[in-house]
Amino acid sequence: MFFNPQAVASDTPRNFWQAVCRKLANKIIKTFKLNKPGIFRTEFRQMLEPMITVSLGNNKKIIMDASHGRLVWRAKTLFSEEPETIKWLDTLTKNDVFWDVGANVGLYSIYAAVRSGCKVIAFEPEPSNFSILLKNIYINNLQKQILPFNAPLSDSSKLGLMHLNSLTKGGAFNKFCLSSIPLEKPKKSLQMAREGKSINFFCHSIKGDSLSGLKGITLPTFLKIDVDGAELSIIKGINNLLKNNKLKNILIEIEDKTNNGKELLKILKQNNYVFASKRSNWQSKNNPIGESFSPGVNYIFKKD
Repeated sequence: MFFNPQAVASDTPRNFWQAVCRKLANKIIKTFKLNKPGIFRTEFRQMLEPMITVSLGNNKKIIMDASHGRLVWRAKTLFSEEPETIKWLDTLTKNDVFWDVGANVGLYSIYAAVRSGCKVIAFEPEPSNFSILLKNIYINNLQKQILPFNAPLSDSSKLGLMHLNSLTKGGAFNKFCLSSIPLEKPKKSLQMAREGKSINFFCHSIKGDSLSGLKGITLPTFLKIDVDGAELSIIKGINNLLKNNKLKNILIEIEDKTNNGKELLKILKQNNYVFASKRSNWQSKNNPIGESFSPGVNYIFKKD
């Protein structure tokens, strides 16, 4: 029975019992033909709404879509996966505005909104994750607090290519690029798409500074950027925002040993952001298999 303890893709079983459960589930589905059309099967599938509740303490909780193993994992590791992010979000107040760039399915956006009562703008371009983000906002009744934004931020507003690493719910390592920012190993990415292992699609990016003054868009006091490689282009697109004294706190995931990472750190320093802390994303992993291809480090900066 196949399983891979070092699997990065969440659709591959990582241990024996997960593989056993997957085989059993597959047998049940085939026996009762649950993937076939039919009124009962359709209604049965539509009634399946698995959710997971996470207690935040002080009689507060959040509810998240749990229709996939990765979504369950994200909810269960809210406090342990990136403890520095939680500690940083805990400093938000109801008067703050939090921009969550690379919101995924909205775990941190929803945590911040419930925990502090702040306003949130959640940026997530990946269609599947954005759909789940909308659902999570709805089931937590946060429609008035969280504004979801379905477009990537970049250094210009133009058509570009979004490369999805996979179609996994709650997946990561997706990349957006303009013609001036080539995809990492573009030939390999396109070949993976042709082989059905990933998919590329065109979408329109937005320059962050162009959002200023738009109805419903409030400039942030807290900014989180976690976009798996496009951080520099986003920072270059918010030049005016970085100079605005309203933005006091930035948490950004970067690969600090790359040229892009070094340039990004230089830009923040030039705009009077002072280093507060840093922590590797892989520090919480028992088996940091992915660090070799995505050595991300969470940096926190405060306005001087």
